[in-house]
Amino acid sequence: MHNDFRTFKKRTQGFTLIELMIVIAIVGILTAVALPNYKEYVARGRRVDAQTQLLSAQLWLERIYAQSFDYAKDGSGTATSTLMTSQPFSKSPRAGEGTQAYSITVSATSLATTYTLTATRTSGGPAAADACGNFILSSAGVKSIASAATGKVVADCWK
Repeated sequence: MHNDFRTFKKRTQGFTLIELMIVIAIVGILTAVALPNYKEYVARGRRVDAQTQLLSAQLWLERIYAQSFDYAKDGSGTATSTLMTSQPFSKSPRAGEGTQAYSITVSATSLATTYTLTATRTSGGPAAADACGNFILSSAGVKSIASAATGKVVADCWK
């Protein structure tokens, strides 16, 4: 009975090299599959946040237009491009919610009856290499992208 205990004890002292290599291989495979999916999930989240900020800016501009009948300046004559920098939706994500990935800007035409909102990826930011590029939203509600990777279409990026 004493010998049986020693044999049992030897067998349960640790893992064999084969068992350890199998576990490492499984972890490696899971990482190879999961990491790219996770990165794409995070990138989609950043895109959605930028799109949300663009839509918030669009609503803000429509309120200004309802008051002053002008997209280029508010009722007091201050340029909307100047006012935009102090708005919480001028950055994506908003201040205090993470590292800035996009900068939201507005450009109004000289007639001040139309505008274009652009969410530009920040240089060196977390979305700098995003395949969808920059997001554009016009006063007519037309959604587009600029500087996107080859093969990316508006429908893929504006989800």
